[in-house]
Amino acid sequence: GHLEGKTLDVLADGVVFPSATVASGQITVARPVATIEAGLHYQSRLRLLTPEIAVMGTTAQGAAISVNEVIARLYRSIGGTIKTYDAAGVEKSSESLPFRKFGESVLDRPLVPFTGDKRVNTLGWDKKWTVELQQNQPLPMCVLAVIQKVTVND
Repeated sequence: GHLEGKTLDVLADGVVFPSATVASGQITVARPVATIEAGLHYQSRLRLLTPEIAVMGTTAQGAAISVNEVIARLYRSIGGTIKTYDAAGVEKSSESLPFRKFGESVLDRPLVPFTGDKRVNTLGWDKKWTVELQQNQPLPMCVLAVIQKVTVND
């Protein structure tokens, strides 16, 4: 009853379905499914701090930094996006983490959770970069580590 009239994210048989609104205590999906999970939408966001690097006995804080590559070490994850923002908070790059390989044998099957490293190359300089990992879908995302390859210029 507490979800009546609310719009829910739906994961059925391991596949993201279109959002559904609760009516009379139920939701309706487009086809029969064996398993279903539904809940209120939320966005997971992991925002990294500006890296601190000792440069010839001084700090890198305030220097122009180029984030050349971001490596997300994931455990049993599906989906997600890596975004970079400049000092003013303007989005500079956004790249979805690829998880699906194409071919006839995979089109009608849910994705298998991935464990390992996903790399994203980014370009650009700014005094303060912000890197953020996001998960907008009702899918698992467990981040074990984030590695940034950066260049510092005084």
